[in-house]
Amino acid sequence: MNDPESRGPGQGGPGSDSPGPHPSEPTAADASGAGGIGRRFLVGSVYLGASNWLTYALNFATQILIARMLGPEEFGLYAFVRAIYELLSIVGAFSLGAALVQSRDESARLYDTAMAISIGLGLVGALAAGAIAPVLWIHRGSEAAWLLVAMAFSLILLLASQVPNAKLERSLFYGRISAIAMVTGNLANLIAVGLVWSGVGAFSLAIRDVLIAILTLGLTTAWSGYRFRFQIEREAARALMRFARPMFFSRSILVVLQRIDNLVVGALLGNTAAGLYHQARFLSEAGVLATRPIAQLSFNLYARVSDDPVRLSRSYEIVNFFLIRVIFVGAVVLLVYPDETVRLLLGEKWLAASPLLRWLGLYAGALPVFMNLRQLFNGLGEVMRNVRINFLQLLVFAPAVLIACYAGSLAGVAAALMGSTLLALAMAWLYSGDLIARRPWRLLGTPAVAVALTAAGLIASASWLSAVPWYLRPPLASAVYLLVVLAVERTTLIREVGYLLTQLRGSRGDPTPG
Repeated sequence: MNDPESRGPGQGGPGSDSPGPHPSEPTAADASGAGGIGRRFLVGSVYLGASNWLTYALNFATQILIARMLGPEEFGLYAFVRAIYELLSIVGAFSLGAALVQSRDESARLYDTAMAISIGLGLVGALAAGAIAPVLWIHRGSEAAWLLVAMAFSLILLLASQVPNAKLERSLFYGRISAIAMVTGNLANLIAVGLVWSGVGAFSLAIRDVLIAILTLGLTTAWSGYRFRFQIEREAARALMRFARPMFFSRSILVVLQRIDNLVVGALLGNTAAGLYHQARFLSEAGVLATRPIAQLSFNLYARVSDDPVRLSRSYEIVNFFLIRVIFVGAVVLLVYPDETVRLLLGEKWLAASPLLRWLGLYAGALPVFMNLRQLFNGLGEVMRNVRINFLQLLVFAPAVLIACYAGSLAGVAAALMGSTLLALAMAWLYSGDLIARRPWRLLGTPAVAVALTAAGLIASASWLSAVPWYLRPPLASAVYLLVVLAVERTTLIREVGYLLTQLRGSRGDPTPG
């Protein structure tokens, strides 16, 4: 981004049939000026936040319901095959959608070239899945093989959909993006629940993945107005790859980091262990999923204010101020009440996952902060910083996972995930010193102390709290943490909320708070 010349909707783009602005969505021209950008991104946050959090809540509930119905063994088969599929999806790590959003140019040739490359990469991934499927059939059965084939088909469609989705995002059509996310996620998950209830089993989840891909491609294409016209050019490919090539190295390492643990656990410890670990990690990453709209917007925001160090530092500070405090609401629950959390959400047959959650509580708090730093580097074009960080993280994480699995310790795998993430976060903070003025410990200190005080107080009061029903203890931990934060930071919270309201009203004043 950082793209003052990008055209708004209805002003060209890849074809004359580009859609006009949605009545509730101002044109890109309205985003000019200091206050305009701040207001547009807050309005975008409202669109993306409302729909994505509603979608996330339903997705979280259906994922939990499906896990309860399937159990660790059957769900673990899907988790293992999903890990293989996501490693094959490295072909999409070029992030051509992000390259389109970031590009200063916007033209039909750029979109069509990106579409051709995306489909080609999807076919490469599908062919690789087809080669692996017979091996899975021999070692894990026919169901595992067909699961992988179905997921490979969805990969082609998802990679193709990133092109029309990028057109929507460039035009700041967050209302439309939000509506698409609501329809695809909610409808597909509800159908999956029905399929599981009907006895389809783990294949219900693969059908869900395919349905999400079909709906995403269809809706983004219809609503963006993008049409493929075969305007494929070598120069356009070079322009895309200048951004996409370093993104590939960054994201491919990230994909391996995100899935190598699931793959190794499933391969060495079996389906049940894969199911238990997958669901424990899913619970710990709930904060990342819930704050995904912020991550999507922050990449765009950081890129647009990259030429103004003061506004860049302020943007990073305000995002992290609220992000950290919200994320720690869930992290403290995993740290203090892992057994109660698993019983409440997944049921008794998943209790073997609870020993993992104390390790993953720290991971839950650190991961969104780390991901926001990744977005900062990506938005500023400093992709190689992410590559170096993730490569060093992988050098630590992969051997630790293998050692833990050979020792038969799922808790050891969770500890390796937590430790490598904290290491990566520390390195990212170190690498960000020349980009942002605010020191990380000034943003993290108060909520970290609030978590420590909450955990210490609840653990010390364990005998007294035994009279509290077990299912009320997780929300109790969240409530106590929030009260501690409010008691310590009331004045700061009021000031920062006031700053956001000022931006929402379109203030063109100084970006620093008064």
